[in-house]
Amino acid sequence: MKKLIMLIAASALMCVTACKTTEANYKAAYETARQKKYDTGDSLTTSGLKNADLPRPMAFGSDTLMVRTEPVAQSKTEGAKVSALCKYCVVTAKFRQLFNARSMCDRLLQLGYAGAMVVHNRTQQYYVVARSTDLPSEARATVEKLRADTALSLKEPFPYVLRPAQLVR
Repeated sequence: MKKLIMLIAASALMCVTACKTTEANYKAAYETARQKKYDTGDSLTTSGLKNADLPRPMAFGSDTLMVRTEPVAQSKTEGAKVSALCKYCVVTAKFRQLFNARSMCDRLLQLGYAGAMVVHNRTQQYYVVARSTDLPSEARATVEKLRADTALSLKEPFPYVLRPAQLVR
């Protein structure tokens, strides 16, 4: 009977110590998962998906602008005057949180960009627009002004022109 109890205790002890996870096990599982993330899909497909959001060069007479076309609507912004959405919206930033977009819009208003507003797409991504105009030459001038403005540090690919799809038809 004593031998049976000793045998059960020894096997229980082996089971408890054998199933112990270690840092090395976690690291190996993490590296495997990370490698699978990069191995999925061929490079042509994944690069196409990555670049789908980027603006493309488009010529408007003598002006060439970086343009992206997408259906958007104006978001209600507290304190900002509501202006009409035009064919060419010069975008300075894109956010997932409305609060961040409103903060950037307020900053643009303080810097003298009177037409600053927030627009959103169907997936609730918020674009901060410095100016909305019907003339590509005015959009080009605003893009150049934003690039020269040292009070703003915009990340690539900003600023660019967003064309509301519902107005392009």
